[in-house]
Amino acid sequence: MSSYRGGHGGGRGGFLSHHNKRPFHDDRGRGGGGGRGGGQGGGRGGGGRGRGYGNTSRPTECDVFMNYMALNVIDTTKEFDIVMFKVVIQDAEWVDKVDPETGAPIINPATDKPLRICKPREIKRSDDDEVSKRRFFAKPIPWRIMKKLVSDQVAIDPNFVLDYDGAERAIAPSNSAIPKDGAEYAVCVKRDCEEDDPDADRVKNRRFFVTLTKTHSIPFATLRAAISGGDAQASGHTIDELAAAINIILKSTAIFQGMIPLSPQSSAVAFPLAQQSKLSNNRMIDTFDKTKVLLSGVTQSAIFSGSAGHGAYIQTDPVVEWFDKEYFRVDGGDDRNRVPLLRKEHGRLSIAGVDIGGDGHHPITDATLLSKIESALSKIRINIYYTIRKIDEKREQALRDKGLSEKERNERRRKAFKDQALSFDKDAKSKGHKMKILRSASDPDVFSFEMRDGERVTVASYYWEKYGIGLEYPNLPLIYLGRPGWFPIEFAHQSFAKTREANAQEMIDKVLKYYDGIAGTRLSDDVINKQHALSTLIDRNGVCTSERLGWYNISIESKPIVLKARVLKEPTIKFQGNVRGCKNGSFNLMGVVFPRGATINSFVVVDFSHKKGLCEEYVDTLLRVSESHGIQIPSLVKEIGPRHATVHYNGRNAVDDSLEVVREAIEKARHVYLRDSEGVFRGNHVWFQTRAFNEKEIEVEALILPPQDEGGPEGLILEYNNNVEYYYTHRIQTEKDMYARLMVRIKETETLIDPFDFRFQRDRLGGHHQALKRFGNDERWMNVTFVSHVYQCKDKSIVEVADVKSFSYVYLAKDWDVDFPSLILAFLPDADKAMYDRIKYVSNICGGIQSQCAVAKKYSSQGNRKDQYASNIAIKINTKLSTGFEKAVAWESSFGGNSVDAVAWVGECPTLVIGIGMAHGMGASSDTVVSAYTNLDAGCMRLSSSCFVQAKQDVITDDVMKDIFQESLRQYCNDNGFNPKRILVYRDGMSDGNFTRADDEIASIRKVFQDPNCKCKAGCVCCNPPITYIICQSQHHVRMVPSNESQGFGSRGGTNVHAGTVLDHTIMQLGTKLRIADDDVESIRESNGDKVIFGTNDGASDDFFLTAHGGLKGTSKPIYYRVRLNENAVWGPCGGTALTKQNIEDCTNQMSYKYGTATKAVRDVPVVKYSKRLSNQVLGQLKYLREVSRWPNRTYELVQDRPDDEGDRRSYLKVTKEDGTVLNQYNIVEMPFRNHLAA
Repeated sequence: MSSYRGGHGGGRGGFLSHHNKRPFHDDRGRGGGGGRGGGQGGGRGGGGRGRGYGNTSRPTECDVFMNYMALNVIDTTKEFDIVMFKVVIQDAEWVDKVDPETGAPIINPATDKPLRICKPREIKRSDDDEVSKRRFFAKPIPWRIMKKLVSDQVAIDPNFVLDYDGAERAIAPSNSAIPKDGAEYAVCVKRDCEEDDPDADRVKNRRFFVTLTKTHSIPFATLRAAISGGDAQASGHTIDELAAAINIILKSTAIFQGMIPLSPQSSAVAFPLAQQSKLSNNRMIDTFDKTKVLLSGVTQSAIFSGSAGHGAYIQTDPVVEWFDKEYFRVDGGDDRNRVPLLRKEHGRLSIAGVDIGGDGHHPITDATLLSKIESALSKIRINIYYTIRKIDEKREQALRDKGLSEKERNERRRKAFKDQALSFDKDAKSKGHKMKILRSASDPDVFSFEMRDGERVTVASYYWEKYGIGLEYPNLPLIYLGRPGWFPIEFAHQSFAKTREANAQEMIDKVLKYYDGIAGTRLSDDVINKQHALSTLIDRNGVCTSERLGWYNISIESKPIVLKARVLKEPTIKFQGNVRGCKNGSFNLMGVVFPRGATINSFVVVDFSHKKGLCEEYVDTLLRVSESHGIQIPSLVKEIGPRHATVHYNGRNAVDDSLEVVREAIEKARHVYLRDSEGVFRGNHVWFQTRAFNEKEIEVEALILPPQDEGGPEGLILEYNNNVEYYYTHRIQTEKDMYARLMVRIKETETLIDPFDFRFQRDRLGGHHQALKRFGNDERWMNVTFVSHVYQCKDKSIVEVADVKSFSYVYLAKDWDVDFPSLILAFLPDADKAMYDRIKYVSNICGGIQSQCAVAKKYSSQGNRKDQYASNIAIKINTKLSTGFEKAVAWESSFGGNSVDAVAWVGECPTLVIGIGMAHGMGASSDTVVSAYTNLDAGCMRLSSSCFVQAKQDVITDDVMKDIFQESLRQYCNDNGFNPKRILVYRDGMSDGNFTRADDEIASIRKVFQDPNCKCKAGCVCCNPPITYIICQSQHHVRMVPSNESQGFGSRGGTNVHAGTVLDHTIMQLGTKLRIADDDVESIRESNGDKVIFGTNDGASDDFFLTAHGGLKGTSKPIYYRVRLNENAVWGPCGGTALTKQNIEDCTNQMSYKYGTATKAVRDVPVVKYSKRLSNQVLGQLKYLREVSRWPNRTYELVQDRPDDEGDRRSYLKVTKEDGTVLNQYNIVEMPFRNHLAA
């Protein structure tokens, strides 16, 4: 029996909070798939299904090549110490040697002049001047000093050995000639170039004073034990100490052998220029720019694993880096082969690549052009060359008297200033004060200076009169290079240095092309070739790399190791009425309906493409495709959005105007949706439906009642769900005042229809009304005929609208937070990041409104694949608009035949899974943004987020960590109605050196879950849920590829390991995991709570490498998961099981398929991937909050808390409402209406 029901059941009401934060993701409709990762591509994936090549069968295990070479001991009987020194480098000066008793200078009898000695300057580099120290060690001169020191000492004693790390440490084997404790050395080096530079004889010397102080020694027996897999720490030395010693040897050996350091703090080095053409897969000659070269190199580091039998390896990974050429020919050449900064090609002049046009005979007066030139020059190092033409006969004769030939005298007339940088003229008396570049070398009004005789001259006239050099382009700019002074641009040439900002698309493409050439199984050959090239390099003393390593009694295997890895199961992907499998981690959406589709209650369109027709086509396509996937869009909303809530921008400065354009679109939509200015709802006897939150954060479905007059407020009809409080909609006046609910009368039944069970559906004939009808437990919309609106009182009495003299709304929209608009659709002309960030600024900070971007250029290029492009965007929208009521998801997954859409282990009992990511400000920025994403269900696909700002540091402060978990716990409880019983944390961005500080972060977590009835003061194992804390390392140089093509999955980019390949043995680094105290286990055992003991506390490593994604191009790069703490392996709640290593691996792999906007497994576990992207985007948006940002009804300002406490300083968002009320949010992301914040 069927019946029309008078009211529609509501959602959970009181449990759902709207304090859930906006997500960040790059949603410009570029398809699914993981990012490029780092280093060798990280498996640059495309979207959709992918395409298989070669052997695509899926094994359960495979042999993988690792870029690890075994580190061996040459002679196991040798005994010596590895001596560590602290290195202090100071500027030196020549001073008179004095008698210590009298203080008088000591006279040299042979010359009758005072004896001179080299001593440190009185003004030393202060140990507390960290900035000055970092700048010094960032330059090449420390290496130059130490290489010269070693060279000088080897000339005295061939057995002298010393290796250096580029900063403040050096080591040497005790069985060779090594420095004494406190040894002092005076070293003279070329200030601005290498000792063997062709121009070295024209570069000034600089003296330094080096002191070597012995700090400690490491017995070789300790190193030998670690290499054999024994316990090195028994001797009191840590694994970190041993690894640091080996890394110093590796880096020092490489650079002393002529390798080029790529970064002061990095182990990466490039092969010498003479070697580059001999390396396999080297594409350095194939460059798009004659002034730059792509150099090939390696990075090496020591790994100690503690594996029985063999516990030490050298990790070797190929790297490439762009460098600015000094000579057009990479192997050098003469003066004519140098790269000038002023170049003429195809009849046009350019300076540092900036086209200046013209013939160069007129000054550059365009300030914008001068600024571009200055910017280009600031990014390169500069050499100055000129030759004196005017011969000084007196000087020439003196040179002849010294026996110099004509060629040698000509060389003396050639001047060189090497490796200079553009800088400001700090001379307050100079015309160029505070300038880096001036427009002309010959205009006295621009720049001139006074000679000793009082005459003022220009730079051009100076060089003519003093040196006989006539400038070819005297009207072109002057540049200032610090101590050398002002120089004409035609003297300037490019210096050899690493390219700054090597982010031009052509440069990126070349790097990717290089890595693609050595991708997959081809990587092993490249690693072997580069290791061989490195081992055969010979230094200036004729010593090869292998011999240098032999000084420390170690050697490196020539071939990498091959290990056995497991391949984890792929899931079955479930849609509504459809099941699909995965192919190497990928699946597709074509023709599927989402299991639970979201609802787009309202949307606005902002079009920046200047292509109105294309935008309209895109919106129509998107709405059509979204509906085909099961996303609900009310028919009147589909009509309103494109016609009445769209703004087409026609200006020229979209980035600056974007905020105002979005405001205009929202205001326009406010009139048409909330105020029904077009009469779309009123004319069809229905109301705009959305959601609203009251001051108690209770969410209810709501219909908007348009204002009674132009300036009046909007009202609300609330879905009451038997909640009497929300039943009434109007206060009406007839013969008496009464409260009533607005209802709908239809022709088909005498039963009144609740407004939430009545709608209007547009069709080809104009449209029809529908009412919701119930058939047992099923519901169905049926076509009906509208008769009228009426009022129904609590006693079921009916009042006709015509009988009402006046009325007012019971609930006003202004008293509630109304979800409006649900979505901003932004149509961008291209993938410009600045434009994208501005749109996201509205979502994350100001409006609390979800936004979805699409790129006109990308959409128009799709051809007949526009529906697929729209599908990619539809899954993003479905993810963003998922609420606690709908719980929308685009797909569900199951592993091993399990029908439950829950992640392994997580679904056993309430488990809080949280991912934390960080982003640090560059340069002088003093902020670090910390974001977190938390699961709201056992499927880990519905997430909520939070975001905080702290003082710049790698470790999360106590306050911020507590804020993160308090917010995450609140959101989890609001959505589920209960507390989690265990915690699984994925922490991104922590280096090996900070692992011990992770313990402080764990302590902060315990404080949040502290039981007030427990005796502990800051949380303990008894009152806390068990915690598993996993550090996710993505910035590493580990490569895991199939040992041969039959072992992997082939694609056009090469053969990579299968998606879900995991390695958890042999090469796992030592020193990661905290051992759980036996006392803690006993405390749990004796607590008589709801926790059970699973097993013993063996302290074995749970670390593993996981390549969750399938790489289509480049070499798939795994994530290194370092398990710092795993209490869940030892105890847990009743009903749960132990979190074993295999459970962690399965759990992490399964979550990789839960990234709500990519139809594939992603590289990072999604809770971390979302967090990192949110942190990076908010970091870019902080600049907009330095000043007050205004938005309708409120203003936003970023304010510092405790500004004087640099360590604990953090920022909060000061929100000032229209009525002057101030809300201070440490969680700086605006509170939205969504409970699912992925994509």
